[in-house]
Amino acid sequence: MKPLDHLGPSLWAGTANEPPDTVPLEGQRRADVVVIGAGYTGLSCAIHLAEAGADVVVLEAKGIGHGGSGRNMGQVNPGVWADPKVVEDLLGEATGRRFNQAFGSTFELVEGLVKRFDIQCDLNRSGNIYVAHSAKGLRKVEDRQAQLAAYGFDVEMLDREQTAAYVGNRRYHGAMLDKRAGNIHPLNYALGLARGAMSLGVSVHTSSPVHGLARTADGWRAETDRGSVTAERAVIATDSYSDNLWPGLKRTLVPVGTYATATVPLGDNLRRTILPHRTSTFESASISTYFHMVASDRIMISILGYPPVFKNSWLDRWPRLQLRRHFPQAGDLPFEFKWGGTVGLSDDRLPRLHEPAPGLSICCGFSGRGITSATLGGKIVAERILGTMTDETSPLPVKPIKPIPLRLMRAASYELGFRAFRMLAWLP
Repeated sequence: MKPLDHLGPSLWAGTANEPPDTVPLEGQRRADVVVIGAGYTGLSCAIHLAEAGADVVVLEAKGIGHGGSGRNMGQVNPGVWADPKVVEDLLGEATGRRFNQAFGSTFELVEGLVKRFDIQCDLNRSGNIYVAHSAKGLRKVEDRQAQLAAYGFDVEMLDREQTAAYVGNRRYHGAMLDKRAGNIHPLNYALGLARGAMSLGVSVHTSSPVHGLARTADGWRAETDRGSVTAERAVIATDSYSDNLWPGLKRTLVPVGTYATATVPLGDNLRRTILPHRTSTFESASISTYFHMVASDRIMISILGYPPVFKNSWLDRWPRLQLRRHFPQAGDLPFEFKWGGTVGLSDDRLPRLHEPAPGLSICCGFSGRGITSATLGGKIVAERILGTMTDETSPLPVKPIKPIPLRLMRAASYELGFRAFRMLAWLP
């Protein structure tokens, strides 16, 4: 993400743990695997490779978790946007069921890493509420709940009164409570993964953008400003922040902005009336608004779409409107943080696994479910490299790199839609 100076630091950057000591790559280095990108995908991949004894080097253009891994909404939501039946239709019944089971059980993977490396990241299995904004939305929520329950996942329907008690307002017709989900400090999670990887012997180099990746007689060679890494295998784990390092990769995802805000900490009396169980929410509307009570007792309000360029515009005051409509008891509670980032949408909203050349793996397209899906994606890549996962057992099929037609026009149309939604929200 290109920082927007007028927004200041994100909540996560402003409350982050001390990052591990890292330095830019200097000189020539050999390894078993070179991983490009120090977000969830790359770090998870590095950890699972190093656990098996592989010598791994991670190269990061900026800092650990600089992109989506440090700027997301902090919701640990298993699964993907598509309903389980849609996934089965897209991937076929057998692969679709493997996909749904694996990606629907990802909280345990995140939790296991947090516990193993003692990551201080406020992980809380407080659940997630998929709220119905209308009668039609309630039918949509009920259908999703039924599909997830058929897989044995711990989800239940809440009526209007129960939903009001969980959220702190009476605007919704009902909701699905997903007990598999929770919240986290996403940047601290990324920083903790980096520390964990380094404790296993992984070399993590920040401020080391890779300008060239080429196949050589010795494997793969990744070139940076001041050095290079030659390895038998290479992994690109840059998701929505991908550039032109590999032909066509950048054009496989539609870039979509995210706009997040957080208030100052709430007092105890107010805190008990708003999201009292810290259960994060998202709406059944076509364009969802997300509410989240973070560990520091701030209300976080998020939506898709890039942050406004100008202060005090209608778009910039949109979080204030949402706070007044949903939680009028908060009054004029000040906002302390506003920030943005980029999500990479695949054409069907499912993650992508590419192996475009011998020894090269790419995993991307998490479409806004990166905390869980990217962590699993990195593990899948590692297991395929180690030979412990095959095409027949993988929950994520290998697909060719296929650029999305008119992707920038799609991105522009999405952004216009998000901005129109924020403007229409001002109508009574």
